[in-house]
Amino acid sequence: MPSQQCLNNIKAEQPPFNKACTDALCQKMNASLTAHCQTAGLPLDTPIMSFDPALNSPCYCCCSCYTLNTPIEATKGEFILIQNINAGDSILTAGVDLKWTPGIVKARSGDIHKSMIPGLYLVRYQMTGESELRDLLVTADHLFLMHSTRQLKKVQHLIPGNKLTAADGSYAEVQFVAHGEYDTAIQSINMKGDFNGKDLTGHLINANGIVSTDYAVQAYYETHNLTDSIRFNFSNEAKVFDVGSPEYSEQFPSKLRDEFLSDPTLWPKGFSPKREPLINIPANAKGFVNADQALDIYNNATFNAYSNGVPRESINRLFKMFSGYDNNITYLLDWNNEEVNAFTWTMGNQKYLLLTGGLARIQELYVSGWALIIADMVMHLQVNKCVAEVDYASLDVLRAILPNSMYGETAPSGITQIKDILFSKISKKNAGGNPGDICDDPSIECRIQSFWNGLSFFPAPTCGTPPDQYFYLVKGYSSIDLKTVNVVFDKPVDPASATSLVNYNIEPGVVISAAVVSVSEPGTVILTVSGIAAASKYILSVTNVTSADGQSLGEGAYVIIATP
Repeated sequence: MPSQQCLNNIKAEQPPFNKACTDALCQKMNASLTAHCQTAGLPLDTPIMSFDPALNSPCYCCCSCYTLNTPIEATKGEFILIQNINAGDSILTAGVDLKWTPGIVKARSGDIHKSMIPGLYLVRYQMTGESELRDLLVTADHLFLMHSTRQLKKVQHLIPGNKLTAADGSYAEVQFVAHGEYDTAIQSINMKGDFNGKDLTGHLINANGIVSTDYAVQAYYETHNLTDSIRFNFSNEAKVFDVGSPEYSEQFPSKLRDEFLSDPTLWPKGFSPKREPLINIPANAKGFVNADQALDIYNNATFNAYSNGVPRESINRLFKMFSGYDNNITYLLDWNNEEVNAFTWTMGNQKYLLLTGGLARIQELYVSGWALIIADMVMHLQVNKCVAEVDYASLDVLRAILPNSMYGETAPSGITQIKDILFSKISKKNAGGNPGDICDDPSIECRIQSFWNGLSFFPAPTCGTPPDQYFYLVKGYSSIDLKTVNVVFDKPVDPASATSLVNYNIEPGVVISAAVVSVSEPGTVILTVSGIAAASKYILSVTNVTSADGQSLGEGAYVIIATP
């Protein structure tokens, strides 16, 4: 039975295949699936696509909660490392009465090959009567039997001072819980005997001295099928924060935890806790949104738990895909950075593109949205253009990477996600842009229109591109008979200034006797000249000519004329 987080992650995958496989199919493929998850270093609850031959349709199972070397009590006083337990072996089990009797292992799945596993929790606790502290490393949603209530509470909601039930009936006091990654392999264990969501008998086990559950109970817990009498419940008014979140750290301060996090010598070998943002982003880095907009999104959005590593895996896959488009960019994901943004910058000859953990964890922003944001930031590194112009051109990056069938789904879905999940969280004040600097700070409405126009190949909207301050001389060329010279500008000219002879000079020694604006090409002025020789070069310079809409001529208005 999949956990609720697994089901949520499956639902977030691309329709119409975002459906869970049957429990029977996932159980049948459990050994192979676990090996795949371990080899690839995939986090818990990562959806893995399979195929159900009975339904002739793709579906998903998830990576499934102990780490290697967790001691499990097999007989009284004798502990066996979890990876050495096999189906058919006997270990001690109990119910809430803590009457320990031998139980038969139905299945123990997992790999012995280590990899860095994100989203793990280190519980440091003290057993009654012991001076030394103990550790237990578990995955998210791992359940512990609380001492006073005999109810089950998951690891990410444990707080300092909580009393866990010890196997002998005494208690173990939680000192702190730290969240991070660990060089290990994930193990799960299921006991024989059906579990009905009510009676824990035969499904509680002794893990390093404290009472925990097998995977069957955890699955019932996450699918909300566990009876309330054995499920730890918070009051309706209480806001519940996960270990590792800023809110949790603020609400439940711990000197021991702070000392642990700040001193790597205290970390178990192979464990790396969540810390401050890993990357120092330069002050001149370009952001997908500005700082005020990013703060609005952070304050108004809903986020997945820090322990949900599925977005990290999806974004890393996107990075691999975009590396094929431009492998001169270093792609980074700073999972510890809570800000909701993406950044690009160049240092020397090296280009960097970074997505923050806040952007990765925001709910309902999925692969399509991340892909378009990455494409947008790639375009920032390729061209020096206004923000809305980059938004417009970012669709070309996606076109270059994705086949048409995938592009047709990904691009509009990405725009919709950015609009609904990110831009909609920005306050009216900060969404209006800066009318005095529409190039670097266009309105959010303008950015949305730029994305849609880029998708449809409509012209780029002018709302994010400031009008040119100048217009320019493009070229000059003589007629075959050497009696006229055509002067070409990039915009229609003002007839009064364009027909004034004093505004033109051709050297050496060319006399200009007339100037008229071309009727068919209002950006071209035809000069009547004398003194031009064949197969020669002349310098044409122009001053004080203005465009039809009043723009001045840009500096350096001269060209070389080569006669035929």
